[in-house]
Amino acid sequence: MVKENDFVRVELRDDGIAICSYQPDTVVDLDVAKISVSTRLECFNGKDYPIVVDLENLKYTNKEASKYLGTIEAYAGIKVMALIVHGVIKRNLARAYLAIKKSPVEYELFGNRDQAIKWIKSLDTWE
Repeated sequence: MVKENDFVRVELRDDGIAICSYQPDTVVDLDVAKISVSTRLECFNGKDYPIVVDLENLKYTNKEASKYLGTIEAYAGIKVMALIVHGVIKRNLARAYLAIKKSPVEYELFGNRDQAIKWIKSLDTWE
């Protein structure tokens, strides 16, 4: 199943892993953040899934959106989360940000999709 709009694409794969990616040059403000979460929840249809979030096309996220995306509401339906962050500097910045925000789900940062999926599949909780 795939849900897509002007901001985000969410694909629920046959193996039960969701892939979320932003459209090119997406700027995430509060409205876009809420639309992105809503799109994911529609795709999940009331179930919980592990998710890979590819941040490559994300231009930036503003303060209001960042605050919202750190709420329990925004994490609804997520079992575990693998974030794809391209570049060592961006990955280190993301790691520092997430350490401060205290994610309510287990997460890890990766440089590519294959590594992210391999990590999810290595977890006992992913299925």
